Amino acid sequence: MKDSDRSNKLLSERKDSLHNILDQLPHRKFSKRKVGVSPVGARGAIVRSLNEGMSGEFLLNAKDESLPGSTSLLMIASAFLRLIEGEYKLMKSIIPVEHQELILDKLVDKSLLNFLTEYETVYSRAKNSLTSKKDFLVVIPLFRIIKHMNALLPGYQAILEKSLAKSHTRIQNLTIKCGDLSMRFLEEFIGEINSQPCKITAVPKDGTVHEMTSQTMSFMEQLLEHVTTAGPLWAAKDSSLARIQEPGLLATKGMASCQHRILSTLTMKLEGKATCYENMCLRNIFLLNNYHFIRKTLTRSPIMIPLLEQEMADLEDKFNELIGKQRKGYTVYAFGKLTNHIQDAVAIPEGTDKLNAPLKQSIKDRFKGFNNEMDEIVRVQRSFSIPDPHLRDSLRTENSNLVYPLYAEFYSAYSRSPFTKNPEKYLKYNPDEVSELLMSLFDSAS
Repeated sequence: MKDSDRSNKLLSERKDSLHNILDQLPHRKFSKRKVGVSPVGARGAIVRSLNEGMSGEFLLNAKDESLPGSTSLLMIASAFLRLIEGEYKLMKSIIPVEHQELILDKLVDKSLLNFLTEYETVYSRAKNSLTSKKDFLVVIPLFRIIKHMNALLPGYQAILEKSLAKSHTRIQNLTIKCGDLSMRFLEEFIGEINSQPCKITAVPKDGTVHEMTSQTMSFMEQLLEHVTTAGPLWAAKDSSLARIQEPGLLATKGMASCQHRILSTLTMKLEGKATCYENMCLRNIFLLNNYHFIRKTLTRSPIMIPLLEQEMADLEDKFNELIGKQRKGYTVYAFGKLTNHIQDAVAIPEGTDKLNAPLKQSIKDRFKGFNNEMDEIVRVQRSFSIPDPHLRDSLRTENSNLVYPLYAEFYSAYSRSPFTKNPEKYLKYNPDEVSELLMSLFDSAS
């Protein structure tokens, strides 16, 4: 059926409906002929506005949904508003004022019921996703619904308050309930982070980025797309923001408050999980990986950057400090014993052909101690994982820059001295080999 035929059919059905309604009115002092309106006129306008209302933003969101029915609800909400606006405009030109409320009620009653039923169904699905499935990503389409409905509510009010005030109140209350539910999602998401177990089976063996961290940061990135919706809702829960009146500022500060809360909870839980590792170096690597991942996610988001600059500058500084602390802790635990064996080397004068027994034994012990520590570092730390290539390379370079100069000086001071008859037993590595080994750390394939 062509669009023009479909429009004519819709017009014919609406004319019949109007005639039936007019027949029921007690005092009809007007002609039914006035009902005949060209589809090119009012009806065409309704059809065009419906098409406009279902394009653009709403169709862009028509993809696989974590909340089934949410995308279609957006289109239904827009279409319903277009419908009642069109019906009201059409009715005003042909129906006496004293009968307009009754006419509008009858014209939109069925469509209104279908819309409210769909809205309540989607709300119930969202609530069930939280209570039964803990599917926190459902809050993202919920924010889309809230944003869309907040934009449409003034239009609903302008028409429905004339005769269907209770219906408008139902729509408004459902939108408020969606807002309350979205805040429950965020609170329970934070609670879910906090409830994660701290045991060795709940942390990655190689110290890589925890799944909890990657999922949380992914969630936060998606949340950032809804600053103007989620920000004010969260701000309403934060008494420190109660005096802010400017909507944009309230949204920004509300979102910043929410992000602070999520990241504070995540940081505390990561620190708790780190204690599951017996190896102190692996604790440092685990926290370093996770803190670096958090900071990188924060600073790569074009939406987060303004928040960091305006409201969350201390947050970036905090993670820079945490990263620096873990790097320093790793260096101390990983190379403290190793470097103790090779510090304060005193060169043996060339031509010395005999050393006293205590000095010989000291040099032997120091080479042996260094070799054993080096073997252990390579054995253990090759299994450590640092997934970010820039972080991995920079840590390898730091390790080499720390150890290589000390060992090169130590090796130069004692390798040619007569401290042993079996130099191959103690001179296991030359300085370049040590550097190569250090540059191979964090790679189980090396």
